[in-house]
Amino acid sequence: RLMWASPAAPRVGLSCTATAAMAAEVASRETEEYEAAERDIREQLRTGVAREVSFSAFVVSRRPVGSSLAFLDLAAMRPSGVELQAVVKRQTFADASAFAAYWLVLQPGTFVRLTGIGGETRSANEALLVVSSAVVLTPCLNVFHIAQLIRSAQRSQLPRSEVAKALRLPPDSKAFDTWLNSGSSLGPADAALELARSWQKDVSQGRAVAPPLLPAHVAASLLAKSGSNQRPPPPTLFQ
Repeated sequence: RLMWASPAAPRVGLSCTATAAMAAEVASRETEEYEAAERDIREQLRTGVAREVSFSAFVVSRRPVGSSLAFLDLAAMRPSGVELQAVVKRQTFADASAFAAYWLVLQPGTFVRLTGIGGETRSANEALLVVSSAVVLTPCLNVFHIAQLIRSAQRSQLPRSEVAKALRLPPDSKAFDTWLNSGSSLGPADAALELARSWQKDVSQGRAVAPPLLPAHVAASLLAKSGSNQRPPPPTLFQ
């Protein structure tokens, strides 16, 4: 059984207070970058001069249009008044062979690093990023979406190192490959789902380091977009 290590795991000797301070610093930095990207995109639209921007954000809603286009509503790591959208489309995605996989795995709840240029939107209150590349940092924790992420790695549609980091798996490629091939004999699809369920079980039972829970404001946005009346998860270190 693999034991997972979080890329942001506390160093030996650090107190819980220091760890929380580090997480808060990361959240502040990521939010500042998100807000700066929004300003940059608006400036691109004003001047007509396109330039590449990158930032990290949570996907809070996804609106697919066919199989070659999806609009994403985004949220920063900390509450922000800035509204950002992204469009993922086959024509502008740099790695055409990976587009279909990213189109599937960029689900609500995913924390992702996006790169692209500014694009026009119908609403004057929103800035739009036309995505050219993406990196999944933390997956949506729905078991079927995790299975899709694992399946993308099994089929070499996404970089295996990216999937390993997103799931907090050991970075050693041989160990990860062994884990990917350790699913059931019922078929590739069932094997990925079995691994996803095993991963969730190990995380829930403390045998693995879990990805951070969603920040409360992101959870609330997800619930609002889905029309659910359920209570959002509790706050995390990101806040």
